[in-house]
Amino acid sequence: MPKVRQFSVHELENNGKIFISIVFDEIVTHISSDIDSNLVKIERSGKSEKTETGDIHQIASDICNEFIENGLLESENFQIDKTKIPVPSNLQKIRCSRFSSAFLGDQKVIKWLEKLDGGVEILKLTENGVIKGLGTMEQLKNVTKELIAVGCDISDEELENLRDDYCRLVLHSEKLTEKGVKRALENYLEQPQKAGNVFDVRFKASSTDFDKNDLFKGLMKAEITWEQYFSFKISYSLNCGKILEYDGFYFDLENGLHSVKIMIPMDWKPRLRDGNTV
Repeated sequence: MPKVRQFSVHELENNGKIFISIVFDEIVTHISSDIDSNLVKIERSGKSEKTETGDIHQIASDICNEFIENGLLESENFQIDKTKIPVPSNLQKIRCSRFSSAFLGDQKVIKWLEKLDGGVEILKLTENGVIKGLGTMEQLKNVTKELIAVGCDISDEELENLRDDYCRLVLHSEKLTEKGVKRALENYLEQPQKAGNVFDVRFKASSTDFDKNDLFKGLMKAEITWEQYFSFKISYSLNCGKILEYDGFYFDLENGLHSVKIMIPMDWKPRLRDGNTV
C-alpha cells in the first residue's frame, strides 16, 4: 500500500452518542453508536451504510487494519485525537513525518508511540495528565525538527540526552528544573532562528528560593533586559560578532511551577541591538 498524505482518527461524545471518524486520504469512514449500545453504524464515502454489533472502539480499530499492509501504516501525517480505540492488532510499525496525538488519556499514547519507526520531523503530544516514561523512549531521539510534549515527565538528564537543535521545543514537565532548562535555552539560542521558531518550557524550580534571574545566570553570550515583570528582551551574541534581539516571556505559575517562552513571530526578521535588521 503506497504512502498517503493523511491518516487520522478523531472521536467525539455528544448528546449520548459516540462518533469516530477515520481518514485515510480520500477514504473517510464515519462510525457512530449510542453510549452503552452495541449497535454500531458505519458509513464510508462511496459505499452504502451498514451496521455491526459489538464495541464501537474495537470495531473502529478493526477498520484501521484495512489500511495496514504487512504490519506497516505509512503516512505523511499521523494524527489521533481523543480516541479510546485500541492499537490495531495488525499494526507493527508507523512511519510518518509528523506524529500528533491529543488527550488519549490512560497512557494510551505510549502504546502508539512504541510503533513509531524511524525518523520523524514533528512530534506533538498533548495530555491533561502526565505521559509517564516518555523521556526514556528511543522514539524521542529520532525527532528532528519539533518536539512538543504538553503533559510529560521528562527530566533534566533525559532532556540532555535528546537533540539540541530543535526549531520548536515545547515541554511541560514537573521533573524539569532550571538547570535543564538553562542548558536547553542556550542550545536553542545557538541555532539559526527563523520566523515561527518557539522555545516554551514549563518547569519546577529546584528550590523555593529560586528567582527568575537565576535562569539566565551563566548564559555567557546573553544579556537580559526586563521590560515588565513578565516580559524581557534577550540580546544574544553570535560568533560572527553580531548581536540579535528576541522578545521573551516569563510566568510564575501555581504549585512552584515556572514558564519561559521565546516565540519568534511569523513576520520576524533578524534584528540587531541597534534596531537594524540583518
